[in-house]
Amino acid sequence: MPDHTIPYADSDFRQTIDVELAEDAVLILLDAFAAGRIARGEAWAFRRLESALTVRDRRGLVLHDRFVLGAGQGTGLGGAECHPYFATLVVAAERGLDDFARAAAAA
Repeated sequence: MPDHTIPYADSDFRQTIDVELAEDAVLILLDAFAAGRIARGEAWAFRRLESALTVRDRRGLVLHDRFVLGAGQGTGLGGAECHPYFATLVVAAERGLDDFARAAAAA
C-alpha cells in the first residue's frame, strides 16, 4: 500500500499500480490523495494528477480504475466536492471476506 500522495503547486504527478493476485491472496489496498499542501494554500493547485490502478488474478482483469485531474478540477459535484482528501479502497479475495462484508454493512 503506498502512503498517501500530496501534490504540490504546479506539480505534474503520474502513478501506476499493478497488482497480480495469487490464487489464495487477499488484497487490501488504499490509494489516497490530498488535494495538495492545504496548510500552504495549495489546495487543487497542481497542474496534473493522474493515477491508474489495475488488479488481475489468474483469470484476468479484476479491476481497472483510472483518473486524470487538471488544475482546479476535483472540487465540484462528482469530484471530491471541496473535501481535502479522496481515495480508492480495494478489497479482493477468492473467499474469506464474510467478516469484512458484515462489518462494512454494519458501518
